[in-house]
Amino acid sequence: MALPIIGRYRKPQSVQQLTRSSGWGSELTAFLLPYARGNYFYKEYDFCEDTISSDWTAANSAGTSAAAFAFSTGTIGGAIIGDTGTTDNGGQGLIFDNVMFDATYNPGMHVRMQVDVVTDVAIEIAFSDPPTAASTISVTDVDTPTVANGCTDGIFLTMDTDQTIKTFRLVGIGTTAPSSTATAKTLGFTPTAGKYFDVVLQVWAGKGYAIINGNPVYAGSVVTGPDAAVMMQPVITVITRNTTAKFPKIDLIRLWSGREA
Repeated sequence: MALPIIGRYRKPQSVQQLTRSSGWGSELTAFLLPYARGNYFYKEYDFCEDTISSDWTAANSAGTSAAAFAFSTGTIGGAIIGDTGTTDNGGQGLIFDNVMFDATYNPGMHVRMQVDVVTDVAIEIAFSDPPTAASTISVTDVDTPTVANGCTDGIFLTMDTDQTIKTFRLVGIGTTAPSSTATAKTLGFTPTAGKYFDVVLQVWAGKGYAIINGNPVYAGSVVTGPDAAVMMQPVITVITRNTTAKFPKIDLIRLWSGREA
């Protein structure tokens, strides 16, 4: 029997083709959406190569012994690992080079990562306009949400043990009112040292949502977020909050967005 022909079907690899067979709101449709390439940009990074994809820049601070993310040998399934160094508040980040995501098109990402120590540390996963430095967090105050580091628009999932609230908080900010004042939602999750956790971050114009480990207990949204037409990029940052180095490890990153009309 001859193989089916992709181009024989109406709007191949599109949402329209997918939903004709599985329905608009089904779990199967949601699972297969990355394959609707006519409608979605989608890319994943499993870090199984011995060099990091040139799509990303690994940036470390000037802290003592700090080392940028690099391929981790002998890691099951592949991963990258970094070293914050031993300078208090020093750290490192992984930033997507192309500033190509617009909240109008509902970008999002899935990150699977761990940190060897979860005390005296700050972790941030974000979609934002370009930060001044990827090696430091942009939410400078988690308790009274304050965004700095050159960022005016974004959705940030931040945990900072120097703050009163020491679990992850979702923070959103945008350029225009009412979103020019950052708002936050406490998700209440603290990672386990040396154990992977999964984050899904979803962005819309003026709002954002996050869920950790697929658990609705650790999920929440903010109704403040990036303005439409503000170009953003993904950033992942870990800094130490004392003079002991932290060693973050990233196993997987997936990125998606609707395509421009």
